[in-house]
Amino acid sequence: LAIDVDTLSNISRKYGDQVTRNLCRAVGLRIEGQLSALFTPYPSCRLYHLYADRYCLILKGISLAQTRLQAERLRQSLKETYHLDALRTSMEESARLTLPLELSNVTVRIAVTSYPFSKLKELLEHPQYPIVNDVVETITGALDEALKMGKDAGGDVIISWGDDNRGFMHWLPPAN
Repeated sequence: LAIDVDTLSNISRKYGDQVTRNLCRAVGLRIEGQLSALFTPYPSCRLYHLYADRYCLILKGISLAQTRLQAERLRQSLKETYHLDALRTSMEESARLTLPLELSNVTVRIAVTSYPFSKLKELLEHPQYPIVNDVVETITGALDEALKMGKDAGGDVIISWGDDNRGFMHWLPPAN
């Protein structure tokens, strides 16, 4: 899964870079907090902060269908209001002056890809990808493509690799 915060440039223009950094930190902490709630059956789940507003979750032993459902639960949990201190410059700092700020309507777009072991093996053995970094670049490139599709769709979406292996699609959760 790759997670990217929507409309961050608008937030930055309105509130400034410090609030933007604090929001990105808060989103990361919320994702981290959701790991045990959403991904307990998958103990090898790893969270990575790639840069700024981009996070990546590596999951092992989970089907594409189950990953999509968990991605939707994560997307919903990240929509809740964020309470920030607009003046705080680090998590450890206790600000002498505080400027409490509530941000609601913060949304994310999530990209979902799936690589069974056989596909990873095929990529690693392919002559086009002589080193592991090329494979990593291929995978992150696919995630970037899906996140861009999500941005172009207006955000607050999940873009997933299709079941038919023909590319990415806008994924909607099944109706209850």
